[in-house]
Amino acid sequence: MEFARAGARVVVADVREEPKRGVYHEQDVTTTTAQEIHKIGGQAQFVQTDVADEAAVRGLISATVDAFGAIDIIVSNAGVYISADSQQLSVSDWDRLMGVNLRAVFLLTKFGIPLLSQSKAGRIINIASVHAFAGGGGPAYLLRTAAAAPLPICCARWPWRPCLSAAR
Repeated sequence: MEFARAGARVVVADVREEPKRGVYHEQDVTTTTAQEIHKIGGQAQFVQTDVADEAAVRGLISATVDAFGAIDIIVSNAGVYISADSQQLSVSDWDRLMGVNLRAVFLLTKFGIPLLSQSKAGRIINIASVHAFAGGGGPAYLLRTAAAAPLPICCARWPWRPCLSAAR
């Protein structure tokens, strides 16, 4: 919402189109967010996207460019948390954790950098859990969070430093 209040045109992406409230969700972040942006006079679009899927992320990037002409900021904030220790965590849950929490960061960076490089001013903001730096949250969650956190360091070779990290 703050980006919209500052005048940014916003694309909201989520794997679900319908709201789903959970332990960590005070309100849904899907179509309602886009509707709220419209209510304050902003421009927004919702794109249903599985950010762990390469074709879906390509589609998200294309839909964003089609809707607004360019991309200036990418906020990578998708995440899932599965409460299980290493002995209880299934391989499919492991794959889901790594897909949404790590692969998505890679895909958004991979397909976002070429568009951001056109302006040489764009930014990618990767939101990671504070567990990346302080531990906690179970081994699988900690591993994926810690793996995603240093990605901005890898991007630092570009002159305009497109990646930033934040912990929540």
